Amino acid sequence: MKLLLVDGHYYLYRSFHAVHGLRNSSGQPTNALFGFAKALLKMLDDLKPSHGAVFWDAGIPHERLHLCPAYKQNRPPMPSDLKLQEPPARNLPTLLGLQSLSLPNYEADDLIYAYASSAPPTAETFIASADKDILPLISPNCKIYSTNKADLPSPNSSYALLGEKEIHAKWGVPPHSIPELLSLTGDASDNIPGVPGIGPKTATTLLNQFGSLHNLLQNLDQIPNPKLRSQLTNSKNQILTNLQIIRPHPPQYLPTPFETLALSPQPEKLHNFFQTWEFHSLLNSPPKNKKLPNPTPPPAQGYLPLQFPSS
Repeated sequence: MKLLLVDGHYYLYRSFHAVHGLRNSSGQPTNALFGFAKALLKMLDDLKPSHGAVFWDAGIPHERLHLCPAYKQNRPPMPSDLKLQEPPARNLPTLLGLQSLSLPNYEADDLIYAYASSAPPTAETFIASADKDILPLISPNCKIYSTNKADLPSPNSSYALLGEKEIHAKWGVPPHSIPELLSLTGDASDNIPGVPGIGPKTATTLLNQFGSLHNLLQNLDQIPNPKLRSQLTNSKNQILTNLQIIRPHPPQYLPTPFETLALSPQPEKLHNFFQTWEFHSLLNSPPKNKKLPNPTPPPAQGYLPLQFPSS
């Protein structure tokens, strides 16, 4: 089994900011939807999964809000042009053969964690997301799929698979220690406060020196710098709360059984979808290299090239 798990909102937002000014003949914005379709098609071509799903945020687990009422409250609302494209984007994965899943009061990364950690031992799992909270899932059988330029192994590569070695080199700690690292530094993107004066470099040094957050907090008297020791001592409760917030909060049950994640593309409906949204350049790019019937010639004015930012 090759399992592909995608963070839907991450790639939809990414596409919205990567493709500019694209609209159909009716004037509807289509930039995010077009970029999202290209991204999913590329994943399917690169990885050739047998099973897969796209997950969507549908609220925040109550436990996180209880621990941190300000969690993610610093994020702006979805832009109106993007909001118009979200419903068709949620429908697109099913036409490509992927499940499109969400669960009330859960974030996409919690559902990704639930499926990845429940996958059969022999499964190869690929996670398409930039969420730091899921990095502890990385193992010999589970890797991050990335098209960020900074992650590519060579200039000729179009994607990278980040395993334990790559994540360790990128963060300075092994994947399982990343929640502990973020508990010390905080996470501004999620509005989680860190220990004053402690950045990634200091946090990495401390975790590598003591081996774990537990050992660090149990041995604060061994830190020679009095200011640093005082900062950690005064922030101990906040650090432990941060760890509870950052750790996954998977649901008690999977929204749909694993068997339903087997890819089952719908080429004719996908063809109609691309025609409806005037994505003429995608009509010959369905999953599994099956050409769609009766492709429409591309319009005289070509579409903008898809260029994702490096981060």
